[in-house]
Amino acid sequence: MAAFASQMASADPAFRWDDPVTTIVNEPMSKDTIITIKPLYLARAEAAMYLSISDSMLDKLVAQGDAPKPRRISAGRTAWLVDELDAWGRARPVSDFVPPINSGYGRAGKPA
Repeated sequence: MAAFASQMASADPAFRWDDPVTTIVNEPMSKDTIITIKPLYLARAEAAMYLSISDSMLDKLVAQGDAPKPRRISAGRTAWLVDELDAWGRARPVSDFVPPINSGYGRAGKPA
């Protein structure tokens, strides 16, 4: 499998291991095979959670024109395009704030 994967990665420059849609099937699929598919759209609550902000903050950013607007999926339904949320999130500036002292280290404590 590793040889096949390296051949696939070298043969196709667009191939990315971190892409959840990419699936290499070198063997017959069994009932235990798990395939992960990246969603195309996210509803309001899921879009806010995806961006690690509250629903009301997402609404505020959209109203100010600082975040992508939702797309109309059907007559009574709107949702955010995941690719637009990704692009917006990646375009955000790097934070000057340092994390609080009590975050990120867990029980092990601050590394030496």
